[in-house]
Amino acid sequence: TILVRNSADPGNSDFTSIQSAINASCSGDTIFVYSGTFGTYSEHLTITDKIVTILSEYGPSSTTIDGGGTGRPVTITGTSAVTMKGFSITNGLAEDGGGINISSTGGVLLENLNVYGNQSSGGGGGIFIGADIANTIINSCKIYNNECVGSGGGIVNQDSTIVLNTLIYN
Repeated sequence: TILVRNSADPGNSDFTSIQSAINASCSGDTIFVYSGTFGTYSEHLTITDKIVTILSEYGPSSTTIDGGGTGRPVTITGTSAVTMKGFSITNGLAEDGGGINISSTGGVLLENLNVYGNQSSGGGGGIFIGADIANTIINSCKIYNNECVGSGGGIVNQDSTIVLNTLIYN
C-alpha cells in the first residue's frame, strides 16, 4: 500500500501528491489517500498502463481531486485496470470528459464518487467513456452540475458501461 497525504499536512506518508504515487506504483498496488487537514488535491491525474486501486480515507465529502479549471482531474488510458473509490472530482475543464476521461482497454470501476462542476468543450461534461474499451462500472456515484458543448452533460458512453445505484442530475 502506498500512502498519500497532501503537502499541507504531509505527516506519515510516502507521497504528497496522488500523481507521484501513481507514477511509483507497480501492478496490483493500492494507493491510499488521506483526507488530511485540507482534503483537496489540486491535480490532473493521468493513469496509463497501470493496474491500481485508489482509495480515499473518508469518502467524497472529505477527499477532493480538483482540476483547478485548467484541465481534466482524471484520465485513464492505455491498458490500465483501475478501481477508484471515495473521491469528489470537480472543477475540470477539457474536451471529451471534463471530469474523467476513460480510454483504457483494462476494466475500470468508479465507486462512491461525486463528479460535479466540470465542463467539457466536447462531450461528457462529467465523464467520457471512449469506444472500443474494456468494461466500465459506475456504482454508487453522484454525477451532477456538469456542462458540455456536445452531448452528455453527465456521461457520454460509447462502449460497455454498467451504471448501478447512481444519481445523474443537473
